[in-house]
Amino acid sequence: MNNPNIVPVDLRYDRSTVRFFVTDDAQVFDHDMQPYPVRVRDRTASGRRIETSITYRVQGVRKGITLHRLVAMAFHGLKQHETYLDVHHIDDDCTNNSADNLAVLTKAEHMAVHK
Repeated sequence: MNNPNIVPVDLRYDRSTVRFFVTDDAQVFDHDMQPYPVRVRDRTASGRRIETSITYRVQGVRKGITLHRLVAMAFHGLKQHETYLDVHHIDDDCTNNSADNLAVLTKAEHMAVHK
């Protein structure tokens, strides 16, 4: 995407809030609009897929969120507390976290897609 949309996403914990800015092509920026590091964990050796996530600190406690959930929060209306919903990669490429490749599904819907 040439001119990605950018949306603020607030992650809340107790009385604290951490704000990130997320683009529709899955780039993450901190509150100063500096690029935020994305961690890639390759689990393919154990049969699992590659997972991308960010980690951050809230009141000295390390927290984390997967990149596809953060993008879904920004562009698909997923709420932080809606852990009963899954985020599906439409093209089955877990490294493609762009907003147009993600769909928010119930766990049952997600399981049915992968049968």
